[in-house]
Amino acid sequence: MTSPQQIAPPTNALALAGFVLGLVSAVLSIPRPYVGLGIYAFVAALLALIFGLVGLNTASRLGGRRRGFAIAAIVLAASPLLVPWVKSLLFGSLA
Repeated sequence: MTSPQQIAPPTNALALAGFVLGLVSAVLSIPRPYVGLGIYAFVAALLALIFGLVGLNTASRLGGRRRGFAIAAIVLAASPLLVPWVKSLLFGSLA
């Protein structure tokens, strides 16, 4: 007699991937944004933002699965993207 297969609950891998990329972008942008490793921080932040937004949409369809990871990915991705513009507004240059 065979046992019935258990179906795994659907996951939200994009939210988790966005969170990890958001962490990477935040860590890479700490020393000097957009200098040296800054381009990698910028690319990781863009990907984290996209994955976070798609993960947030997916979380709403999955009943809230990993919604917190998606929100954290959006927040972490927004910080390296917005810091240079805030600095330019306050100090007048992107340096």
